Amino acid sequence: MKVGPPSSALITFSLLVTSWAAHGAASTAGSPSFEKDIRPIFKTHCFQCHGEEGVTKGDLDVRLTRFLLKGGESGAAIKPGDAEQSHLLQLIQKGEMPKGKTRLSEENIATIRRWIAEGAKTLRPEPEKLGPEHAFTDEERAWWAFQPITRPAIPATQTPGNPIDAFIQKALAENGLTASPQADPITLVRRFTLDLTGLPPTPEETAAFDKAFIADATGATSALVDRLLASPEYGERWGRHWLDVAGYADSDGFDDKDLERKWAY
Repeated sequence: MKVGPPSSALITFSLLVTSWAAHGAASTAGSPSFEKDIRPIFKTHCFQCHGEEGVTKGDLDVRLTRFLLKGGESGAAIKPGDAEQSHLLQLIQKGEMPKGKTRLSEENIATIRRWIAEGAKTLRPEPEKLGPEHAFTDEERAWWAFQPITRPAIPATQTPGNPIDAFIQKALAENGLTASPQADPITLVRRFTLDLTGLPPTPEETAAFDKAFIADATGATSALVDRLLASPEYGERWGRHWLDVAGYADSDGFDDKDLERKWAY
C-alpha cells in the first residue's frame, strides 16, 4: 500500500514540445536559420555593440539578416553562399569580433559559417522596423521555461495510490525496475522526521506513530507530515539551507568581524 501526504500540493512541470512553421524564405530541414541558430549567438555576444539600444558601432546592425546584407562602414557583412568571403566571418575568425571579449567558440563559428554557406536563411519574412515587440522571437518565446505549468495526465497503474507514486511506477516499469518493499511504520517515521527536520523522532513519537499507523496508515502518515511541516524545526532546517544558498555567514571571514543586523536574516 502506498501512502503519502494528500494535503500536499502535487506540482508538476512538463516540457512543451514546440514546432515552428516556416514562412516566406523558410529554411530547409537541417539547415541553420537566423532566428533559431544565429540570433541567439549574436544576442549574447554582439547586440550590445551592434544594434541594442541604438548602438551600431561601425554602422553595423546585426539584429536582422537584411541588416547584415546591408552592412556598415566596411560594406556588406555577409555574402550568402560564400562564407569565406563574408567580412563578418573573417573578423570573427581573426578574433577581432567581438572586440575586447572572449572569442566565440569553435562551435558557434562553425554554425555561423554553415549558415552563410547555405544561403543565410531565415524562417520568416523579417519586419520592416524593429520595435519592443520584436525583442524576443517566436523561438525564444517557445522556450520551455516560459510556458505555463500544465497538469499532465496521471499514468494508469496496477497499484492505486498517491499520484506521485503513479509517475514513479511508470518510470520504474519503463526501465525494467520494480519498487522497493513497503517500509514499516518505524522506518517511515524516521525517514519523514529526518528528511523534514534533520532530527530523529523521539521514542514517544515513534511509538505513537506505530500505533496510529496500524489503525489508519494513510491518516497517520498525513497527520505526521502535517505536524512536521508546521514545526519550528522544519523552518530551522530549511532556513539554514537557504542561508547557505545565499552565502550568509556570521562574519566576513577574513577579519572575523561580526556582521551588523544579523537579525535581519
